[in-house]
Amino acid sequence: MRDNIDSAELDRLISFSIDQSLSHSDAQKLNSLLENSAEARQRYNEIHETHTALCEVFPSEMLGNSTNSQSHAAPTPARMMAHSSS
Repeated sequence: MRDNIDSAELDRLISFSIDQSLSHSDAQKLNSLLENSAEARQRYNEIHETHTALCEVFPSEMLGNSTNSQSHAAPTPARMMAHSSS
């Protein structure tokens, strides 16, 4: 990533966000990265789109629960960011 972002750390934070195991401090880090980096936002969207596609192609308890619970769970960092910019 060209924005001096640690891509491994970004991927870790995104993964925890998908798993809904993101701590409050990690959520703040992820939100900050998403607010300040177009590349981070692109990576976030790519990973979430891939996850959603995999859930549709390979429905299973583990993947299915992750996707279904996201629509009813606490807002993801991208949703929080979208609401805060309104």
